[in-house]
Amino acid sequence: MGSVKSSTAMGRLEELQSRVEAWRATRARYSRMPAALWDEATVLGQQLGVSTVQHALGLNHEALRRRLEREFVDVSDETPVFVELRRAPMEGADQPGTVVKVEDASGCRLTLRLARGVELDVAQVVAAFRGTR
Repeated sequence: MGSVKSSTAMGRLEELQSRVEAWRATRARYSRMPAALWDEATVLGQQLGVSTVQHALGLNHEALRRRLEREFVDVSDETPVFVELRRAPMEGADQPGTVVKVEDASGCRLTLRLARGVELDVAQVVAAFRGTR
């Protein structure tokens, strides 16, 4: 596609623009744009660029850019920046087992609190969380 914008994508942008205008004409005051419209705007933003889509649809540039980054970030090549595993103290039966905390680049968090003696393939769970499995 290069620097030339796809005529198909531009046609889809014009259709989406009509749908967004129709939604704005009938929406309740201060209501959020439906997820389906945001999803299509995000896909078109990836194809045509954030500025082009944001301008045509009258969207907030940063909101569209953040959605685009969340949707199209490739986590398969990411390496964890920080991993901490702490073993729970042995004394006292009321002490928790292992706690594993994982956070991805978008700020999404996963906390696993494993009771003592519970076996779990933590690497497999983390891979599923990151979307690589």
